[in-house]
Amino acid sequence: MASLVSSFSFWRQLKEDFQEEKVFSLTLLIFAFSLFFSRLFYLVSHLQILNSSPVSWFFPQDFGFSLAGAFLGAVLAVNWRASKWEKNAWEVLDALVLPFFYFLILGGTGYFLTKGNWWSLAYVGLGLLGRLSYPWLKGSYRSFAWYKSGKTGFLISIYGFGLFFSFFSLAILKKGGLYLDNWLGLFLASVFLIALYYRSERNLREDSQVLFQKITNFRIEINRREKWPK
Repeated sequence: MASLVSSFSFWRQLKEDFQEEKVFSLTLLIFAFSLFFSRLFYLVSHLQILNSSPVSWFFPQDFGFSLAGAFLGAVLAVNWRASKWEKNAWEVLDALVLPFFYFLILGGTGYFLTKGNWWSLAYVGLGLLGRLSYPWLKGSYRSFAWYKSGKTGFLISIYGFGLFFSFFSLAILKKGGLYLDNWLGLFLASVFLIALYYRSERNLREDSQVLFQKITNFRIEINRREKWPK
């Protein structure tokens, strides 16, 4: 159900600009990439599985998947196919955000009802938070003073950062420590944050100078207050 609703949402956003067969083929590619990278991330973070039969790596008795890997796989699939179509990949990537929120909501709810895993409700919460904030961000981000370019790519970048950082935080809370999959999530959160800055077309030198000046002024103010008579 989660995959079906997500696919329908993705089709609705692209149907005006793409032929139906292209959207359908892209949806299948996203599904394949998401499944592969989701399992791959899980294997990397559970290296003990690699000591078993290679068949069990992708066809185990107890399936385990990574939501972060699924999201990354979808992003890679869209980017690859959009480049072949000579389309703006950022526009298609932005259309990927809302379907993923539906996947989190429905998939997390289904997992909780079938497995009774309370942690899955955290992913439902992330999906709801993203779904509720999505209309406002989509309609307002071009007016943000700090996002100078107003270009597409804002939604996938900011939500990609938020989701991967949330996955990183939840993984720490669940396992009580830092593991390989935690670091992968943090790395990808950083990648999306850099992508957000890149798409904003801000000037790194100018921003660095402004930041340095603010830090200098803050230190001067602190020193001034310390010299005031008590």
